[in-house]
Amino acid sequence: MNQLSLPQTELAVFELQPEEQILWAGKPNALRMAKGGMPFAVLGLIVAAIGVFIGMSALGLHSASSATALTLCGLVFLLCGILMIAAPFYCWKSAKSTVYAITNLRALTSMAGKVTAYAIQDIGPVVREDYPDGTTDLLFLSRNLASGRERRDGFYAVENYETADQLLRQMAEKRHFDLLKELDIERP
Repeated sequence: MNQLSLPQTELAVFELQPEEQILWAGKPNALRMAKGGMPFAVLGLIVAAIGVFIGMSALGLHSASSATALTLCGLVFLLCGILMIAAPFYCWKSAKSTVYAITNLRALTSMAGKVTAYAIQDIGPVVREDYPDGTTDLLFLSRNLASGRERRDGFYAVENYETADQLLRQMAEKRHFDLLKELDIERP
């Protein structure tokens, strides 16, 4: 199903070239994205509890300088914990401002107004990961980071993915055939 029912104001973030047209557009499922932040929230509760424990321990000290230092340390833990507890809300808010689109020339992602464009040459083999809640991740680009880890780019938590999956696979296939043609030309 084509999700071109998104308001034009949301699709306006994409600066399209004159011959470019949007074939598919969608948004991630905000609830699933928020669930992704839950492990940070749980860890944040633990960190905040440690901060409260440290702060309470400072009350029993007789030395003012030690009590102040311990109280400040407890406050740092408490503030870090509170920020971590807010992770699901941040993920939810980020998902609400994210828009995905596929045009006849490229795949586009807009997160909080920052647009990332993937040309056909960037689209690699498409990996589809299905989730029990009915959402799907369509991953089409893997990059090796300097740390040795791999970063996967794509469309996350998409609900009606069939059209997007088909279009991305066509782009990857076109890229593959373009590479084969390029290799044949270079051979003597």
